[in-house]
Amino acid sequence: MTPLFLGANPAVMRGPDAGIVTRPCGREEDAARALLASLDGAQRAKAIICDVAPPDFVLQNDPYIPDEREIAPAAEMAGMAPVGEAFDALPDHALVALRWQRARPAGLSASAMTPEQRALLDALLRVYTGRLTPDLAAREHARIEHEGIGSIHFAWAGSVAPGEGHYYRLHGPDLVIEYDNSQDGANHIHSVWRSIANDFGGDALREHLAAEH
Repeated sequence: MTPLFLGANPAVMRGPDAGIVTRPCGREEDAARALLASLDGAQRAKAIICDVAPPDFVLQNDPYIPDEREIAPAAEMAGMAPVGEAFDALPDHALVALRWQRARPAGLSASAMTPEQRALLDALLRVYTGRLTPDLAAREHARIEHEGIGSIHFAWAGSVAPGEGHYYRLHGPDLVIEYDNSQDGANHIHSVWRSIANDFGGDALREHLAAEH
């Protein structure tokens, strides 16, 4: 089922009277904000990993998810100069806070959430699994639960105010969800759901080389 990417530009579409007509990826934002708003002070301090949002996914379009990933410099992002330059402009503390480490998930663990908060986390996960047909959605959500929702971490970066740049990440044993809305004045959403071990159905050649050579 993965990687599964959806985005919206603009994120908010308005009519002639400036009223909101549609928000194509609104559920991805609203469900995460509901979870963030439910956290107490200590939980928020753990969940909010950085005051600056990255300009795009931290994992970029890597063909497989590495054990570690530093923030991409512009030189690695051919054809994406403005975004690459925005990555280069991130302050040093953001480069450290936002980096990907498979063995050390960033943010607040679901095991440190209340039952009500875990229900909000479950609702956020279902936004992503719910993109599938009902039978596949049920199968994939059951797989995530089997791997242990309690070990999923929720991390937020950037502003907590609507309309300003923000990012969040869900990181579980075989799950990565990245959401970013910081480009074009925080009106350009990217969201992706990935499997750590089985993106694109796995990489048979890489597995063969690792095991046999």
